[in-house]
Amino acid sequence: MLKLSFVLILYLFGVMDLYGYDENRGFSPSRDKFFFMHVPRTGGTTLSQLIKKKFNREGLLVGENALQYKRIPENLRFVMGHIDYRTYKKIEPNYKKSFKFTILRNPIERYLSHIRIGCSKERSMKELFDEKKDLPGYYPNTYCKMLASDPKLKDELLLRDAIENLKTFDYIIFYENYSDDVADLFRTLRKRCSRRGIFRLNKTDRTYASIDKALQEEVYQRNKLDMKLYDYAMKHRKGNKIY
Repeated sequence: MLKLSFVLILYLFGVMDLYGYDENRGFSPSRDKFFFMHVPRTGGTTLSQLIKKKFNREGLLVGENALQYKRIPENLRFVMGHIDYRTYKKIEPNYKKSFKFTILRNPIERYLSHIRIGCSKERSMKELFDEKKDLPGYYPNTYCKMLASDPKLKDELLLRDAIENLKTFDYIIFYENYSDDVADLFRTLRKRCSRRGIFRLNKTDRTYASIDKALQEEVYQRNKLDMKLYDYAMKHRKGNKIY
């Protein structure tokens, strides 16, 4: 009884949460390295800022900075940014033991959100789509390509490879359940994070972002493999992992 009271006091003063995790103990002792694969337009900027805030005493390697290394130094434990799976696997010797996580969003919504940046009364979604669709970062099937072991794979081979690699991720944040999943992820990583303290950054303005059926179908055709991956994940999820 006295021990329980002591834990409750620590929780009230913010030293320990009710999961029994000490705020100062840092990462889970079962893993040495951590990798957040930030797919654009999935809420990753918000999560990245929370990670920096919560783990400011730990070694953080952010974004493209990771690409300067042929091998990630042992003391840099947390890698995050627009870094694909195969690159991390190549530069992190202990990638199999790394705690890997990402955010999964409906690929059509994700792609439209990317196009929507810059949309205004003078510039329609269709105009932006035609202007951006061949630019780096707007290529089709971003999820499959970021998850692929081999960039030369195509079609069903690319899809199957991406699915198998997604299964190796330890935690998937589902965009539709973003705040709850982010809060749960931090509990998993032994950090407190209330869902009420999660404020989304980089939201796009939908005021002039009208989408007709023709544009939606064109976006779908460009991202069919990503949609198949997303559908597979939704059907084979158990908690926050894909099987």
